Amino acid sequence: ALQNRVPAGGDDLDTITGNVWLRPARGTEFFVPVEHPERPESPEIAEIVYVDDGPHVLRRHWHGRPGNAAPITPHTENAVIYLDCLPPVSREQAEELSEKLANLISGFFNAQAETYFLTREQPAIEIRDSGVADIW
Repeated sequence: ALQNRVPAGGDDLDTITGNVWLRPARGTEFFVPVEHPERPESPEIAEIVYVDDGPHVLRRHWHGRPGNAAPITPHTENAVIYLDCLPPVSREQAEELSEKLANLISGFFNAQAETYFLTREQPAIEIRDSGVADIW
């Protein structure tokens, strides 16, 4: 994703509480930074964050700051990788990048990888096998 200048991030699905949301912060969430886990933060109201159904901010500033709530580790068995393919990236380029990433994950980790696309017309998906009901 970096070579294509597409923001990317990922989280361990088994440590997420409920659903994953990309939405403006409401001021009730907390964020545990990877670099300073002893100093939790509160995102500013309206800052775009990835959050779960609990009070956990998974990522601040879209993907700019990963949190310590659901990190992918060597013990991770179910993960979600986010690629934010916004214009000027086309739908075709997004599909190509997603397929490349899925093939790398499948080959390198000998893992099953599936791709899903969220759009204005399809703003949510369900991933049932991992224990996470929805990503919005």
